[in-house]
Amino acid sequence: MRPLYTIGDRGLVVGIADEHDDKKVLRIFEEIHPEIVGVAIAEEDLYYVSSVNKAEGTENKHGSDECEMSGMVSSISGDIAELCSAKGIKIVPLYPNWEEYMNMFCQCVGGLDLIIYSMAARRMHKKAMRKARSEYEYRILMRNFRMRIKGYGKLEKMVCNHIARIIWEKILNFDKRFVIFLDYERVDNVVDILRREYSIHISPIQ
Repeated sequence: MRPLYTIGDRGLVVGIADEHDDKKVLRIFEEIHPEIVGVAIAEEDLYYVSSVNKAEGTENKHGSDECEMSGMVSSISGDIAELCSAKGIKIVPLYPNWEEYMNMFCQCVGGLDLIIYSMAARRMHKKAMRKARSEYEYRILMRNFRMRIKGYGKLEKMVCNHIARIIWEKILNFDKRFVIFLDYERVDNVVDILRREYSIHISPIQ
């Protein structure tokens, strides 16, 4: 995980690249002192990543399909959400909720897409298992495979547009310090949309 972009002097866009970045997350909180935090999670998932549910061993069975949407972040996004709650920081879930995501899925992914995916998934799974050096790399390889299928690529664009709209409406419209945590592999697409559709000046961190 590392900061990728700054938006003015008020905030950072940070890419989450693995699930072992707790100390880095804490350091960013200490440096920025954010008043709003955007998290790569769906609204209904916030309940399922609470410390109470972790202690009880409750699994996330209700929220957006992480495997299809990004293959990422459930654990670390939950940690970020808990840290925000402990510090009294406003949390903005960035992902579509379950109903929104399923509507997007039905609009974008057709029967042919599902057939192509099902026919090739096992072969791609074996290939990814051979190539990947970590669980994160495996998820990236499988995600890239899905994105080459027309319907799934269209779905990804729709999800990124949703995320950009939420960032604009619920974070950037307020004069507050912020940090936005996104899947590392999705950051550039969302930033491009913010620049193109919302005319936001965003600077890469060298």
